Amino acid sequence: MESKTIEEMSYFLNKQNISLLFEETLSKLGLTQAIGLSVLFISVIYLFFFPRKTKVAKKESVVVITGCDSGFGYLTSLKLVDLGYIVVSAFLNKDSIPKLQGKVALTIVCDVTNKKDIENLAKTLEGYLRTNKYKLWAIVNNAGIAPFGSLDWMDMEYFRKAMDVNYFGSIAVLKSLLPFLKVVKYSRVINISSVAGVIGAPGFGPYSGIIVTMMTTNTCRYEVMNM
Repeated sequence: MESKTIEEMSYFLNKQNISLLFEETLSKLGLTQAIGLSVLFISVIYLFFFPRKTKVAKKESVVVITGCDSGFGYLTSLKLVDLGYIVVSAFLNKDSIPKLQGKVALTIVCDVTNKKDIENLAKTLEGYLRTNKYKLWAIVNNAGIAPFGSLDWMDMEYFRKAMDVNYFGSIAVLKSLLPFLKVVKYSRVINISSVAGVIGAPGFGPYSGIIVTMMTTNTCRYEVMNM
C-alpha cells in the first residue's frame, strides 16, 4: 500500500466525507431541488478552488463607503485604509466626521435619502479623482436602518423609511457614481446585506423585505459588464 502523509490522508478523508454527505443529501431531494443544490455545490467549489485573482493598484483606487458614523462603515473604512486603499467615508451626521477625519483620504456628509447630498458627493468625488488622477474602484453601500417590531403594531412609515434608506438610497448612490465605475476594469459595488433576506425572523419584517430588493445591483452588473 502506498504510504501517505497525514496531510494527504486528511484531505482524502475530508473529500470522502463531503462526497458521501452530498450523495446522501441528493437522495432525499426531488429532481428540481437536487439539480439546484448540485449547481450551488459546483459553484461554491469552483469559487473556492479557482478564485479570480484581480490585481488592483491600491494607491490609485478609491473606495466610497456610506454610513460611516459607526459599525460596519466605520470599521470597513479603517480596514481598507490599513490595506492601502484610498477611502472616502460618507456620514449621515457631520458630528461623526471627526471619528475618521485624518484617518481616511476624504470625509463628507451624505444622507443617502437626500438628492442634494448625493449630487454633492458625486461632484466632490469627480473633482477629487481628476485632481489626483485616481479611479473609483468600489462603492460600499453600507448606510441602512433595521426597524424592529411586530407587523400588527408597526406604522407603515417604518416600512417606507427603511425602504427609502436601504434600497432607494443605495440605488441613488449607485446611479450617481456609476459613470466613474464603468470606466474602471473590475470595479465593483458591495452591498452590506443580511441573511434576513433569505430567512425571515419575527420582528424583522421591514428589514427582510428590503434585503431581497438589493438584487437590483446584480442586474446592473450584467447590464454593464461588457461595456
